Amino acid sequence: MTLVLPPVSSHLLDVLQDDVQKRTLIIWLDADDRYSAFVDHLMAERAKGRLNFDILGYRGSYLELMLQVEPLTAGTDRQPLVVHLPGFNTTTVRETPLLELYSAGKVFQKALSTLVEEAAATRVPAPRIANFLASSEVTLAAADVWLAEALNSDSDGLTGELRRLKLTEIVRELQNKDSDLSGRFRHTPRKDDFLKPLVARLNALTGASSEWLETDLATSKVPLSRLIHNVVRWALCVEYVTDLTRAPKDVSLHPIPQLPAAVQRECCALAAELRKSAPEFYIEQARATEDELLLERTEAQPDDLGKIDTFPFEEEAILDGAIAALKSGQWERALQWADDRRDEQCFWLRSDINRRSAWQLIAAAARLGQTIAAAGPNLRSVTSVDHAVDVYVERGSHVDHAHRRLEQQRDAWLSAKLPKSEAIRERLDASRQQWRIWADEWAKDFNALCRRDGFLPSPALQQRHFFQDVVIRSASGDSQGTTVLFLIDAMRFELAQELSDSLREPGTANIQLKARLAELPSVTEVGMNVLAPVCQQGRLFPTVKEGKFLGFSTGAFRVYDPETRRKAMHDRVGGRTCPRKSLDEILSLDRKKLAMVIGQASLMIVDSREIDEAGHAGVGPSVFDKTLQDLRRAMHLLRDAGAQNFVITADHGFLLLRDVEHPLQTHGSRNDPADRYVISPSAADHSNEVRVSLRDLGYESEDLHVMFPLTTATFDTGKKDRRYVHGGNSLQERVIPVLTVQHAVRVPRSSKERSSRVRYQIKAKIKRGIAGMHAIEATLCLDSSSSELQFGGAEQKELALRVMDGGDVQVSLQGVSGGATLKTGAILATVGEPFDVFFRLNGPDETRVRVELFHPVSPDLVTPGTVVERFDVTCDVRVPVEVAPDSRSRAVMEVTQGATAKDAWLQEFSQAGLRRVFQHLWQHSMIAESDVALMLEHPREARKFARQIDEYADKIPFRVRCETVGGIKRYVREGGDS
Repeated sequence: MTLVLPPVSSHLLDVLQDDVQKRTLIIWLDADDRYSAFVDHLMAERAKGRLNFDILGYRGSYLELMLQVEPLTAGTDRQPLVVHLPGFNTTTVRETPLLELYSAGKVFQKALSTLVEEAAATRVPAPRIANFLASSEVTLAAADVWLAEALNSDSDGLTGELRRLKLTEIVRELQNKDSDLSGRFRHTPRKDDFLKPLVARLNALTGASSEWLETDLATSKVPLSRLIHNVVRWALCVEYVTDLTRAPKDVSLHPIPQLPAAVQRECCALAAELRKSAPEFYIEQARATEDELLLERTEAQPDDLGKIDTFPFEEEAILDGAIAALKSGQWERALQWADDRRDEQCFWLRSDINRRSAWQLIAAAARLGQTIAAAGPNLRSVTSVDHAVDVYVERGSHVDHAHRRLEQQRDAWLSAKLPKSEAIRERLDASRQQWRIWADEWAKDFNALCRRDGFLPSPALQQRHFFQDVVIRSASGDSQGTTVLFLIDAMRFELAQELSDSLREPGTANIQLKARLAELPSVTEVGMNVLAPVCQQGRLFPTVKEGKFLGFSTGAFRVYDPETRRKAMHDRVGGRTCPRKSLDEILSLDRKKLAMVIGQASLMIVDSREIDEAGHAGVGPSVFDKTLQDLRRAMHLLRDAGAQNFVITADHGFLLLRDVEHPLQTHGSRNDPADRYVISPSAADHSNEVRVSLRDLGYESEDLHVMFPLTTATFDTGKKDRRYVHGGNSLQERVIPVLTVQHAVRVPRSSKERSSRVRYQIKAKIKRGIAGMHAIEATLCLDSSSSELQFGGAEQKELALRVMDGGDVQVSLQGVSGGATLKTGAILATVGEPFDVFFRLNGPDETRVRVELFHPVSPDLVTPGTVVERFDVTCDVRVPVEVAPDSRSRAVMEVTQGATAKDAWLQEFSQAGLRRVFQHLWQHSMIAESDVALMLEHPREARKFARQIDEYADKIPFRVRCETVGGIKRYVREGGDS
């Protein structure tokens, strides 16, 4: 039963109830004995069962009170208890027999004046509250009478109507010219009949004085717009001050800290609502308000400002502070500021992608600094090679992950358009150097361990035993189904960690990620072939010619390329077939075709060179995420086709050396070494190098030696682009992943079950690009044809972006905002919430293509969202890349981020004449107006073509320019490649 109490007493009971919910025992110190009568009333109500907590009071006898308390505090199932101690404060209570009881409880104190202000706040204007508190000695009973009379006297008419409205509601009504409130303001014969109660209510809700509101009640001359602006600006000031960690410096803001909490909440709620529902109006008011806060702006220090950037100058000041924190190595401080300013939290970043980008780069640099500090500067305390592998997995790999993420975000976001762009660039350069110093120290210590204990770890960590230890066990174990072996060129351990984390989902029986050490040198022609069963009693039998590894002997034949690897693996595992597909081939097949491929196989091999090719092409960081996404997609497709067991491993890792000044290491002529190793018949030791014989590596070969740089340095081979390298003895190159995924047996869904699954559709449209990036706006919606209802919280789905008509065009995701986030290269979209996608398109030719958002795993359940308009492709220079000997059909390949559009776009024109015109433009780059008339079979159609040329732009992969030369009008193709 709810107690009916006068207004101030009712508020006091609410405050007590809140405290009682947090603590079991409350000690109420009432030094001035203001509340004894109130407590006596509550004790009487408790006796009648009308109160949900016990309450006792000291009434002159300590013994009597302690006897009453004892049964209520005994045992483990104690009920909430409030003990009222009139006449005692925190000092005097310690001198009583109640000290033990006092020490066990939570202290509650409430000054009567504060209680009255809290109870009357937002209900009575602040001047009336102040007048009451100053009029005479205030008692709780008198306060109850005063507030009840004030509320009763204002309960009717306009005053009563206004009191039922929140501040946000009043402002919204006043802004609406068609509302009753704004109409009264404009049309009431005696405006003061309306203005007085309105100002009184605004004063009660905001605590703003009439001077701040600029209301002249004597003449009733106050424009409605000015009144609204003044209320809003005061509310922004209140939010700003309540978020400060210091007292405000501007004199006009000094009253705000003394405002009741309820008033502060009303103002903060208005500020938050305006940011959400009227952003342009909010920006106007915020900028106008901050212009008047000169002292606050000029003396703002980052540590003074809280988590809410009410005004633009706050975000700017904290951005300066974050950059300074990076410079001084205060990683946690910079990262906290960045986390507090994620785009969904900081208003000023929502519409400014450059400011968002600046904060993302600061966060990335701070995370790298954090992980380096957590990993430690060196490996001096590491006791063995095996121990070094463990330490790298636990700590070092996280540093390399943070470094790769930093480079990826730097490629995507760093530009001259960023605020503080030069200062941020300087910090990012410093982060690169910091990583390089760390990586060099770890490399030197790891090489020292290898010199002392040998370059091979224990057999359980040796790459040469991988097939016997892992693949044979998986393919010949108790589990049914095909084992799929992914051989990923250059997938270093931290990439596999990210992949592993993204695979953990319901229905996955077991996921294990372990590490092994790649054989030396850490290159494809060694590591990839050693993944096959070529180990004989712990030894390897390589063929080495002119410093190059040309394969390994199984005893029966030589393994040197993908096909001989497949044959060696098939011979060892057995089964009727052992298919081998590339990652691209897997992604191009549907479930039925994949089921036929793996149907008779104990083992299937999937090759992927995407990571290594992107790295050598200089676009690694921007492409690695897509490769991880493709791997997840391939695993889902194979899982649906019936595969249960997956093994993912790599031949070696890599070093990402991005534009850091570092001297090259010379070793003979530039033709002698590879990037990170040299094979030599000489056993000579060189400065800043480490050497090991092939025999000490467990190789049965002639007396050869392999040398590596002692640090992350590369040998001088005459190459200019040295941003992505491998072949050496660093942990980044040698620690390879062995990721195993075992699924439970899946019961195939019936056709009825498949048809009843929830379906979605993606709605996508073009949006104005920014900072050299394209943009689209999209929403993932529940399809109207879906026969199932969704329950619970907002659902998220993984989406991807692809090019529709450019086979080689590379789409590079740059960021998302709104109802989506980026995770492991995928767009994680919340159903029903609009989001923006920012991306770039690169290719060898200037063409124009369409893009599409789609679900990479279950395209049958999510209708893709194709953007009607076309986007320009930026032309990239092709980069020749040397590939490993096992790719014999392609001695040299060209890795690009580009594409050539196909002729399929012509089919979008139903009129044959239009197809002829655009095909001619496509092939010959130019067509005269007279030829257009001939192909369209009438001059009228040619004139129509000229009028509608802009409408065709969305359908064609190039731009068209109209020009007149020598009196002859012609159309010229711009961009594209025929």
